[in-house]
Amino acid sequence: MVLWRAELHLPGYNSVKGGASDGMSVMRLVSDLHFDQALLTASSGNHELDRRGFGKLLGDKGPGTVGWQLNDTYVRALGEGDLQRFDWTKVHELRGVALALWLVFTSPRISYRAAIEDPDLQCVEVELSEGHCRALGVTAAADGARRRTFNQAGERVRRADADFCAFEAHGGRGLPSFLRVVRRKPHNDVEQPRSVGQLALAAA
Repeated sequence: MVLWRAELHLPGYNSVKGGASDGMSVMRLVSDLHFDQALLTASSGNHELDRRGFGKLLGDKGPGTVGWQLNDTYVRALGEGDLQRFDWTKVHELRGVALALWLVFTSPRISYRAAIEDPDLQCVEVELSEGHCRALGVTAAADGARRRTFNQAGERVRRADADFCAFEAHGGRGLPSFLRVVRRKPHNDVEQPRSVGQLALAAA
């Protein structure tokens, strides 16, 4: 029953109305559980099955001995949030500024727009202020040196992740610097989280 008692504590969020608040929401992870009659019989102790017989009984049931449904609010938050498949191979391949760029620009929080030159591409442009540069680990004093670091790191990201087509730092004397990132439009092959599932118990 640990799963049934699991709770989520969300400070600064109102799970009833949705959105930020100055309070805290307490939410159950699981909203419904269903137990097969075989489990209920076993827990009652009112049966003559030995361990082997009970194992066979559960094994014959297949999936669905325990059914569960996640809290709908939690599932919705997962679908709208940052739940992504994380590619650990990229973490091993990239370091420093290149890794920071990859982590930032693969986030679903980045608002890409369709690229004019190709409908299968997306792009985003970000101002390279000193604050933004420091946040990405670039601390060179000269603006040109910072742009050069971004171009070199972006090339490493492109070699590691074929979804990215370009990391281009632009700017010059008297002009504000910015970073233009171009990537291939992601395929919608990640299923949304499902609120209903099954726990299958393996018979010993």
